[in-house]
Amino acid sequence: MKTFIEPGQLTYHSKFIPLFRAFGDYFEQFRWLLTSCECEWYSDDFKYVPKPGRRSGPAMRPRLMSGAELRRVAAAPRVDFDWGVFTGFDPSTPVDLNHLAVEPWVEFNPAIFDPSRGTQYPGAAVEVVFWDSTHMIVTSDDEDLHRRLRAYFPEARPMPPLPTTK
Repeated sequence: MKTFIEPGQLTYHSKFIPLFRAFGDYFEQFRWLLTSCECEWYSDDFKYVPKPGRRSGPAMRPRLMSGAELRRVAAAPRVDFDWGVFTGFDPSTPVDLNHLAVEPWVEFNPAIFDPSRGTQYPGAAVEVVFWDSTHMIVTSDDEDLHRRLRAYFPEARPMPPLPTTK
């Protein structure tokens, strides 16, 4: 199940703090894999670390954070996520940054707009995608999570079906 959040209540959907408010303590229970992240500003707790072999663009190296660490980073006054995939796992799920089963990505990825597709990383409980500073896409099988999102963000709606071509 996917929830698509368009600009509305916020001019840009590039901050995590409203999601923390909408989700309550939901974020705290996960360990988070951050991939495809590009920020307008970085903080002392969230420094830009370039991805090895990256020839262009500011995408940074994947990293893992606890829910508390992610909350602290997101609360920094100038941290805005332009792009990024934030994948939430049960803390007991093994994730090796040097050997990721899949590296979730956002830019030019049609799967994130497909309502029939789940999270990109196997075994993930939730995936939050920041898309071009303007939209958020939340994927999870947790129906209560989607209800909370839609209650908090009036502009949130289920991901519409992909157009079909004949």
